[in-house]
Amino acid sequence: MGFEIATWNVNSVRLRVDIIERLLREEEPDVLCMQELKCQDESFPLQSFKDLGYGYSAVRGQKSYNGVAIISRLPIRDEGSLDLLDNVEARHV
Repeated sequence: MGFEIATWNVNSVRLRVDIIERLLREEEPDVLCMQELKCQDESFPLQSFKDLGYGYSAVRGQKSYNGVAIISRLPIRDEGSLDLLDNVEARHV
């Protein structure tokens, strides 16, 4: 079984949610990895992606800075985050 993964430095997920939704509809990747969310977890537009069939996610947001997320149509398990730089920046899932 094959699957497609896309990755994107979105540089503000909330400003580009319409474009991200278009990518998901047109390209239909199974998994989308996003960097530079620039929003906290509670502001991440998860419902927009769930509505398109991406019901699984791991999100590590950070206000106005950094932040990463994985959304998936396939089951994934959020195993927590890493702090490889030991500076509490949201750069790893």
